[in-house]
Amino acid sequence: MTFDMEFVFRFLSITILDLTLAGDNAVVIGMAARSLPAKQRNKGIFWGAFGAVALRVGCTFVAAQLLLIPLLQFGGGILLLWIAWKLLKNPPGSESAEHIKGGSGLLEAVKIIILADFIMSVDNMLAVAAASH
Repeated sequence: MTFDMEFVFRFLSITILDLTLAGDNAVVIGMAARSLPAKQRNKGIFWGAFGAVALRVGCTFVAAQLLLIPLLQFGGGILLLWIAWKLLKNPPGSESAEHIKGGSGLLEAVKIIILADFIMSVDNMLAVAAASH
């Protein structure tokens, strides 16, 4: 049995990229489910994470296809430079956890987890899509 070193390298790079960029998502899950009762909290975390992973897999496939479009990466780089400039020019104030809405019910917590994870995972999806070639 021979190992394809390129496959192993890509697999490891995808795993490391995803783990490195996914730390903030765990915070979102905890914040969204914090006000639920313990039994519902576990269900909310499970179904929210399940939905977020399913959405991420689908979006990663779409991102991989989009990266085949000529000059799209260049346009994304220009957009990132513009965002960085705006952040350097007007740094955001300190935000506390008080402003982050927790779910009042199980379905609301699951929706918050999925939506927040999707929004925060765009960088993860693009990195994984780019690393997978």
